[in-house]
Amino acid sequence: MAKRFLIIFFSHIFTLSSYALEKDDRLTDSFFSPSTKTSGYIALTNNYMSEGVSNTNNNPALQAQFSYIFNKYGVYLALWGSNTDFVNRKNQRSTAEIDINLGIRNKLNEDFIYDFYINKYNYHGAPSTNYVDLISNLTYKFFTWSVYFSPDVFGRDKIGLYNRGKIAIDIAKITIIASIGYYKLPHDDFLISYSDYMVGAETHYKKLSFTLEWTDTSTAFYNPFGGNHIVGTLQYNF
Repeated sequence: MAKRFLIIFFSHIFTLSSYALEKDDRLTDSFFSPSTKTSGYIALTNNYMSEGVSNTNNNPALQAQFSYIFNKYGVYLALWGSNTDFVNRKNQRSTAEIDINLGIRNKLNEDFIYDFYINKYNYHGAPSTNYVDLISNLTYKFFTWSVYFSPDVFGRDKIGLYNRGKIAIDIAKITIIASIGYYKLPHDDFLISYSDYMVGAETHYKKLSFTLEWTDTSTAFYNPFGGNHIVGTLQYNF
């Protein structure tokens, strides 16, 4: 009975696996360099957080992303990976996540950036959680509105819809960031809909960046992996 309880508990926590870093932050500034067809980063974070919930059992993660830009219109292919630590509702344990992105990202002008892509999530050890998201990020100056839609969220054959508004304001050499999101999910013993919140700051030095964030969720349902967390991430961009 105790084992069954633990499986259910960890399943409804970790079945939320998605991204550690904000999805719209995956492509670095070098993406728009006219002489560069490749970009990416390597990052170390103390906690793989996605939409306010840890995907590494509140442990550190090593992550990497690589993207290739095909043409001047911004059509790209990107690969992203991270270690994970969760058990899904079928008692499958995921130890790694590899995502494949195909999309288009470009500037209409200096103030407006659009990014539309398809993301395929692949979880090593927990294939029944694999699924596809359709993602859009629209950025105007310091505000980004993001929408993620899946007809088969977390391999459930049910719809998942995530909306998030995010601001990023430069003050001296520091960027202040904040976001509010709402995840509409199918309700069962493992999932409920919820809101997540983030406030943080980011600074850059040459190809390095460091981000410090406070995150929280509107419900204790996913605690201790949701709720209050402090997350630090050191990232090398190339």
